[in-house]
Amino acid sequence: MEKDSLVQKIVSEVLKKIEEDKEIKERRILFLEEESEEIKLKYSLFISDWDEIDFIDENIAQIKNYDLVICPKLSIIDLVDIANGRPSSKVSSIIIEAILYGVKVTCIEEGIDYRKFKSLSNENFYLMMTEYEQKLLSFGIEIVKCSQIKESLNDIYEENKFACEEHGYLDKKVVTQSDIERLYHNGYRKICIKKDSLITPLAKDYINMNHLELKKV
Repeated sequence: MEKDSLVQKIVSEVLKKIEEDKEIKERRILFLEEESEEIKLKYSLFISDWDEIDFIDENIAQIKNYDLVICPKLSIIDLVDIANGRPSSKVSSIIIEAILYGVKVTCIEEGIDYRKFKSLSNENFYLMMTEYEQKLLSFGIEIVKCSQIKESLNDIYEENKFACEEHGYLDKKVVTQSDIERLYHNGYRKICIKKDSLITPLAKDYINMNHLELKKV
């Protein structure tokens, strides 16, 4: 009982610190565009549905903590650099890191720069650009029309939901040993938590001792 009381006290202090300092936030989408009223208005159909969106000009979280990276404008230089795994700009660096961490990347079709030169460009050169684009698709990058972004976001919710169907899910900022024990005694051996959740040391020990599978979504 004393141990549980101590854990609860620690948890309370951690939660209090989170609320006071606002250092830990649930950040889910990284938008590779500078924040502006024009951008918010243009993409309001899906931005309003997500509470936590970071823009490229902000202090962004670690790339691996995002569910989705949206690239509204893809320059020719960034296209070529990403296709060749060569980070040389902020956009290409973020997208390459997202690919490495397995974070979903969506590019907006209307913002792919080389496409506007289709009627003017040398045919073979334009073909080379399309081959670079195909490379991005082979890396798992999704290219959608602006009107389809909302569907892409819905897919993430469905993927996370499916991933947790056979898991015990904890929608908490701080996961304690008591939380894990409760799921364990309810028959769960696989546990889902949010990407930004904190796990207390005792909870980690309990997971390891009982050989439980932990998944962050």
